[in-house]
Amino acid sequence: MPRFKSRETNYLFFQIDLNNQFNYKSIEYMLSDFVDKHIDMNKFENKYNNDIKGQPAIHPSILLKVILYSFMNGVNSTREMEKLTQESLAYKYLSCDTEIDHTTIAKFMSKYRLEIENFNIQKEFINFILRKNISEKIA
Repeated sequence: MPRFKSRETNYLFFQIDLNNQFNYKSIEYMLSDFVDKHIDMNKFENKYNNDIKGQPAIHPSILLKVILYSFMNGVNSTREMEKLTQESLAYKYLSCDTEIDHTTIAKFMSKYRLEIENFNIQKEFINFILRKNISEKIA
């Protein structure tokens, strides 16, 4: 009788430290660093009104990171963004391992469209990356 390797589909679960997966030269790290250090989140935070009742909200910086990263990668569908926060390590890193519903993303994009446009975030982020790369080459 022939012998075969096992066909069992037992899954291995292992722990991944997302902070170690994305070093300071990765675009995901730079985007996260940029949003955390160079975007005034008060413009977003001040519009939340869940101090007394309601569930804790997903922090606007997390939503902003997911949206910007999606646009950088040609992802425009909020349903696809939702799926990526569940499956992609890069999205898990940017979302702090939070699975974000597509309606939450869509509402955020709709509610804060003007704030996002007025920041010129894309232009500022490109300049941030260029300055970072130039300073690394000099050092």
